[in-house]
Amino acid sequence: MIIESIPFLDNPCVRGFLAAFEQATESVVITAPHEDVGGERFLYANQAFLRRSGYSEAELRGKSPRILQGEKTNRAVLNSVAEALAREECFIGQNTNYRKDGGEYIVRWYIAPLRDEANRVAAWFSLQREVPPQPNLREEALFLSTALNQTADSVIVTDLKGDIVFVNSAFTQMTGYSGDEVLGKNARILQSGKQSRSFYADLWHSLLAGHTFRETFINRHKDGHLFFEEATISPVFDHHGEPLYYVAIGKDITELMEKSQSYAQKAYHDALTGLYNRLKFDEVMARKLAGPWPPPRPYSLVVMDIDNFKLINDEYGHGVGDEVLKALAGLLLSKLRHNDLLVRWGGEEFVLLVDNDATKTARLAEKLREAIAGYRFDPRFAVTVSMGVSEVREGDDPDSLFKRADEMVYRSKREGKNRVSVG
Repeated sequence: MIIESIPFLDNPCVRGFLAAFEQATESVVITAPHEDVGGERFLYANQAFLRRSGYSEAELRGKSPRILQGEKTNRAVLNSVAEALAREECFIGQNTNYRKDGGEYIVRWYIAPLRDEANRVAAWFSLQREVPPQPNLREEALFLSTALNQTADSVIVTDLKGDIVFVNSAFTQMTGYSGDEVLGKNARILQSGKQSRSFYADLWHSLLAGHTFRETFINRHKDGHLFFEEATISPVFDHHGEPLYYVAIGKDITELMEKSQSYAQKAYHDALTGLYNRLKFDEVMARKLAGPWPPPRPYSLVVMDIDNFKLINDEYGHGVGDEVLKALAGLLLSKLRHNDLLVRWGGEEFVLLVDNDATKTARLAEKLREAIAGYRFDPRFAVTVSMGVSEVREGDDPDSLFKRADEMVYRSKREGKNRVSVG
């Protein structure tokens, strides 16, 4: 049922497909392209969607799919959808939707771009299937409780919305919450707010793709203090390969983390600038490259080299050169997000790892270049930086990614210095 028409939908062939969708038992929705989650507005919804959602054609006109969101709609999943749409990629996942009457249901999406004759995204096609509830999930978990309560590791079982249906006694010891206090609550009650939205977006990207997610969480105890949990979260599937629920197994590693902080400060940080060093960079890159391809979001490397730094050292002394390095490190950190990884590579060379594509990373690099060129490090001389940017590609290892970005630095040097090159 066409709610709002655009030229793409007026094509006779497209209208023929839409007529066929009216007989489908699964929900079909087409929305206007937009970088926001679910599209800017409804263009088409078939009869199955109208029945499932409870909305009429007139009620959907001019509205966004955001009207289907509610309290239990997972925001991290919405962020993953938004990122996929911004990259004009397909998305497969699931979330909690709300009917017009307020009833909630879990829906599994397949979202794909529809392109016009000029290969531009004209609309977004979404096939939606309601995931049937699992009425015996809590009973199944409780059946295993005797065995699970014997393990020293914390165990949480949640439904597909992230609502807790079972915890073992080790969970209570680690978090301070009893089972009665958390059953039916969403697992996000443990979040401390100390980890980025992208961290949880990566988690849901992995789970919705059917992968296990392993990472260290900074969680908050019932009494308010923070603790570190090393956790593995895995989807559990039925015999049709459909996800039933998620199981998280974790252990408190706070004491280990505290003991290792002094070592980590020395091992992972540059003594002069306080920035991360190459060892930290190698660990982060190894973790990123070990993930699925394509990655949950593109990432790019920026290599930067101070122009004429040897002349500064030779004319004014290494002490002045060191002060420039420390001031530059502080200036860069003040312009970056907390999840951007800035590394002192050695000498006058710095490396920046950014969770973004090459185009957006180059814009960031240009802003940094301008900030450095405009900063008065010393009244006797100016400081500029040449930069190279390269986005990760399939098959890359740390050396190949760095080599491409480093080659772009040399291009910037050849073309006059104090510039950004992308390749």
